[in-house]
Amino acid sequence: MPGKRHPHPRAARRHRRRRHPHGADRRAGVPAGARRLLPHPDRRPRDRVGRPARAARPDRQAGRQHRPRDLAGGRGGRRRGARRGCRSRAEGARRAGLLRGLLTREAGVRLLVTRPDPDGARTAAALRTRGHDVLAAPLLRIESVADAAIGDGPWAAVALTSTNAIGAIVSHEGLSGVPVFTVGGRTARAARDAGLTAVRSAEGDVAALAALIAAECAGARDPVLYLAGEDRAGDLEGLLAGHGLAVKTAVVYRAVTESRFPDTVRAALVSGAVDAVLHYSRRTAEAFLAACAVDGLDAATLRIRHLCLSPQVAAALREAGSKDVVAAPRPDEASLFGLL
Repeated sequence: MPGKRHPHPRAARRHRRRRHPHGADRRAGVPAGARRLLPHPDRRPRDRVGRPARAARPDRQAGRQHRPRDLAGGRGGRRRGARRGCRSRAEGARRAGLLRGLLTREAGVRLLVTRPDPDGARTAAALRTRGHDVLAAPLLRIESVADAAIGDGPWAAVALTSTNAIGAIVSHEGLSGVPVFTVGGRTARAARDAGLTAVRSAEGDVAALAALIAAECAGARDPVLYLAGEDRAGDLEGLLAGHGLAVKTAVVYRAVTESRFPDTVRAALVSGAVDAVLHYSRRTAEAFLAACAVDGLDAATLRIRHLCLSPQVAAALREAGSKDVVAAPRPDEASLFGLL
């Protein structure tokens, strides 16, 4: 019957050969033993004895892909001297983590920190823990002003914009118990470490500090005592006066400029071994520019990248002709480190 399968496949093949004696539609004359080696879409791979080879299967426990045992030449799927298959997921993760660690250490940025000590030493240590190579060249030296004219008060509050002024509060008995307002969190922590208790931080810049004091001391008749440095950025006195508050400014410390770089720092700048310089104040940025002029490193000033704590600090470098100058989005050290 047409379309009906023959019950005996071998007899059917002999029947087809008799129907086509000239072999017009027959396959090429290949020995039967070698026919299993020919690629064909409807043929599965065969082992050495002609049986269908076992398909490769994933080993979930070891995380490896095994070859067919019969083709691999023995139990376990590996011949002597054969290359190892895929590694386990755990081993791959360990090697990837090690590689990432090596790349992170090698990718450390070569930095120069010019802020005065002890803050400069603390910043350099923090950067080294992040894998950076750091050179420290404090271009300012902080000196306390002896017999600073603070006065006896009374005071509505004390304003601080630097940790260098904390010692003046501790040494003055008339300031005990007066509320202290700081420009940032680091200064507030240093004040608490020195024994001061009523401390509030503006967590910002001079404008934020003025706004905080104005909100807390609104309507105060006593003046605000501003313990400041000889050179300072921002106009805290003017901002507080705009809120109707009187201000008394007392200079309690000054910064003395170092005119030249240490020999190691000078050699690093000349050889191009410094990738970026961190600037924390306009005064230190100006001191860096002055030291470069003295040592004949004006070209290095233009080539190096400058990372600045605020736009006011960056302005001093741009005015000198530096091109690669970046200011932190917020005037704090965490934001400055975020530029690296």
